[in-house]
Amino acid sequence: MLSDHGTSMATRIAMDGLVACVPFSIVVWASFLSRPRIWLHSLPADIQRMAGPKTPVERRLTLWLGALVLFTFFGVPALLTWRFHMWTPGGLSFGQALTHLYGVWMTVNAWDLLAIDWPYAYLVDTSRPPIPGTEGAPGYKDYGFHARAFLKASVFGLVVVIPAAALIARSQGGSYEHTRNTEASERIPAFADVTRGSEHCSCLPGRQRPGPAIRRGDGRTHLAAADGCAGSDRVLLRDQVAAAVAAARRHSRGW
Repeated sequence: MLSDHGTSMATRIAMDGLVACVPFSIVVWASFLSRPRIWLHSLPADIQRMAGPKTPVERRLTLWLGALVLFTFFGVPALLTWRFHMWTPGGLSFGQALTHLYGVWMTVNAWDLLAIDWPYAYLVDTSRPPIPGTEGAPGYKDYGFHARAFLKASVFGLVVVIPAAALIARSQGGSYEHTRNTEASERIPAFADVTRGSEHCSCLPGRQRPGPAIRRGDGRTHLAAADGCAGSDRVLLRDQVAAAVAAARRHSRGW
């Protein structure tokens, strides 16, 4: 399937997936490096036992952090799918919305495993762990723990992804595309007025060059023919109208 920009669904998923990875990575790394105990609930059991329970302050911070992480983990992919829905003529069907949203979300999920969890497990020095009291904990090097968490999230994440895709598909799509086409079509009469009145000329196309711009009594501007014949002007201006409209549409479709 192609989007309104001629981009395949797979390419769109990859592009939006990488975009969604940025805020997720910032939130995860900033919170873990500054307050690693907030992430105790996501670490292996041996680390949790050695570190001890969270303090009341840490539990409150966990609630705030959890909301932020969930937004970057699920909310950002959903917003990107909604944007794709709005830019696609006619909007996305439920299947298309689900494919895009789940693909973008799985990109973030895989990024969490391959670019965050496993690299940190490889690089962490267990003799100097980020959480005091957990020196030598085998859980820091437990690659399987993170792989199992990835597989569980891949399944249970559908509980959020499916309803979100349904809501997006039910909303009115293609609004941005309709607005762009309307604005572009409104430019056509203004250009067409310039060529009006010159259709009686029988000059061959390309034989005459348009003269200087002249403002008429009604306030409109037209191009005078260099040799008194406007047939070639009409042909040239028609091409200019088509090129201008195409350029305006390409410009308005830029991201």
